[in-house]
Amino acid sequence: ASVTHSATTTVNLATWATTDAKAFVPSGMSDMGATDGAKVLNLMVTLKLRNRAALDSTFQHLTTVGDPLYKHYVTPKQFAEAYAPSMGQASAVIDYLHDQGFTRIELTPNRTQIRVLGTVAQAEAAFNTRIHRFSYQGQDVLANVAAAQVPATIAGPVLGVVGLNTVPAVFLHPRHVTKAAAATPAGTGLP
Repeated sequence: ASVTHSATTTVNLATWATTDAKAFVPSGMSDMGATDGAKVLNLMVTLKLRNRAALDSTFQHLTTVGDPLYKHYVTPKQFAEAYAPSMGQASAVIDYLHDQGFTRIELTPNRTQIRVLGTVAQAEAAFNTRIHRFSYQGQDVLANVAAAQVPATIAGPVLGVVGLNTVPAVFLHPRHVTKAAAATPAGTGLP
């Protein structure tokens, strides 16, 4: 089976690849169902670095006291040339996003992120996911209830999609609070 996302792109459903933007079903929140497809989202598609082992090695040299490269630096141009996705890889992803109807498409100078503006309906179609509304402390938040995917043809450089959920970061990454800290004003641990 296949689905047409725009006048120019047809994607075979058997060729989707899952990104690092996993499904997020918030516990303790009320699922209010599908989100209005016309709601506008600011998204960021993150791209994978190339030569990760070489980057890790370079970082180790630059930060190890006594290493001849200690306290030397990699310029943004050197970083982009050696470790960022190629312009061809970024362009393929940009073309796909454009074909899906996203606007304000902007590639960051280091070629690791592509910022886009689009609707929930465009995001659901482009990333083969579903976005639901949830109630959190009296506010509506959004969350993708299925992992974000991209066509296999562009899966190589795509790491994930940021912005498919609007759940507050404090809920996503709760910190450990001791009983004593919880007994202070607002659980801050401060008197």
